[in-house]
Amino acid sequence: MKNKLFALLSITALCAASGVDVRDVTVQQRWPWSRAIDVEFTIDGEAGGARYDVTLTAKNGDTVLPLPSVAVSGDVGPYASGVHRLTIDPVAAGFPQDVMTRFNVTVAASNSPAYMIVDLATGAKTYNYDWSQLMDVSDATYKTDKMVFKHVSAGTFNMGCVPPSAAFQSVSMTSHVVRLTKDYWLGVYEVTQMQWYNMMGNWPSYFTNISDRACRPVENVTLAQVRGNWNIARFSPPATSFIGAFAARSGLSADLPTEAQIEYAMRAGDSENWYKNANSNDKLVSHARVQNNSGGYTYNSNESQDLHNITIATGGTAAVGSFLANDWGFYDLCGNVWEMCYDRASYKDHTGPQVDPVHDLIQNSIEIHGGCFNSNYQWANNTARSNSSTASWGTGFRVMAEY
Repeated sequence: MKNKLFALLSITALCAASGVDVRDVTVQQRWPWSRAIDVEFTIDGEAGGARYDVTLTAKNGDTVLPLPSVAVSGDVGPYASGVHRLTIDPVAAGFPQDVMTRFNVTVAASNSPAYMIVDLATGAKTYNYDWSQLMDVSDATYKTDKMVFKHVSAGTFNMGCVPPSAAFQSVSMTSHVVRLTKDYWLGVYEVTQMQWYNMMGNWPSYFTNISDRACRPVENVTLAQVRGNWNIARFSPPATSFIGAFAARSGLSADLPTEAQIEYAMRAGDSENWYKNANSNDKLVSHARVQNNSGGYTYNSNESQDLHNITIATGGTAAVGSFLANDWGFYDLCGNVWEMCYDRASYKDHTGPQVDPVHDLIQNSIEIHGGCFNSNYQWANNTARSNSSTASWGTGFRVMAEY
């Protein structure tokens, strides 16, 4: 038997932001088949690459109702001009069971930034609002004195290996549906050695050649140095850590990304296992810094050779951004350095749907994703994952921040 119907008034309330109008708002419950509520609206925005964030506010009369992001699904923003539809799940929202005779929805639109640039010296933030093309981030200051973030929209994707394959030597999960309910900012680049120096005042990395270390990714750092130990709550890194110092200076709520956030951005809408369809070493060298174009070193070559002073031309890590960005504008999510995730490394396989997953915290190491400069194509791909409990020449990170 279906739950009680929501009695809906005529819902046409809307809000406009500078340069954008929201019109033709309609609200319709799918009764008697479902309690779900469809909200359809039209955005009339500026010409060019502008996009907009949309906020729904649900009320019963003047009483604001809870509307968490997990209760809203449908078209993925930010939104260009045109007709869009979002669906409210009253059960997930926790709406009251009683018939609501004064139920109404307000649709508000605001300009949505595509990029955020943070000055590491002052913490000042500037924004780029053009979604029509990838931002030109070739300026070296974006890899040294500033940090560039790209806006990642909430969405649903297939995470893990499709189908499970012996060709994948890393501990890939079985493909399963993951829904990320919140937009977030993610660093366009891996954090570089100069960015680390500008925040922390030291040079901890293994690759130390002074001629080209500045734009190489920082590595050989511990989780405690990056964001504090594993038992520190998310978005609460101590000021003594890199991310804690960055968050304090910028005013952002920042931390390591979850593995799901990393893989979602890495895939950039791609459903294949292989990064940019590079299913061989010969193909992968065109897209990432990996074993076949970084000197051929293995994961423990540093134990038998002193390679600290080798240049980028000789081998090891490359300067961030040396290869083309993926379709969403991120560099080096495959190869160069494994990237730390917020998740602890349990390697538990997941086959059912997940919402905003953080993997089980059952052992004292963290998950790392994407492969590094000494990986082959079987360890450097969209699903590649491993673990790390100590500092390593092959492990670095990038920063995410709440949107």
